[in-house]
Amino acid sequence: MFWFLATKFLPVVGVIVPLYVIYNRMHLLDTWVGLGFIYTAMALPLVVLIMRAYLADVPGELLDAAQVDGAGLLVGLARVIVPLAVPGIITACLLSFIFSWNEFFVALMLTTTKAATLPVFIASSQTTMGLGLGSLSAAAVLAASPVVLVGWVAQRNLASGLTLGAIK
Repeated sequence: MFWFLATKFLPVVGVIVPLYVIYNRMHLLDTWVGLGFIYTAMALPLVVLIMRAYLADVPGELLDAAQVDGAGLLVGLARVIVPLAVPGIITACLLSFIFSWNEFFVALMLTTTKAATLPVFIASSQTTMGLGLGSLSAAAVLAASPVVLVGWVAQRNLASGLTLGAIK
């Protein structure tokens, strides 16, 4: 568990040059696949932390009871444990989405035009006339609206997923 959390201690600035070299050699610069790999790797410690805390609170006796009733291990996981873990899964997915959606530095360094994310596009919207604050503000509102809408729809699961994993 410490290994997963220790990866969050190192700032992204410290690994961007080796990451750039690796991505350049693997031809992943300015690709959606390359961004998907790095965003998954960046979100993994948070997801592991949330899901470990959430699944630690699920009683193991429920899986034992399912096995006594004749269900195998995989059936017990699929029909007993996973439905109980849905709020934790939704919480982990939502927080991963928010952190990946708002990430700027890695996308700025690893993309140019083909796979530039919305924050990079907004930051590069300066023209020869200067900053168009009206269009910049409108783009920022549009960029924030998916996160706000998804959070608003999933707020019940988000609140229960965050609190149930923390209570012992």
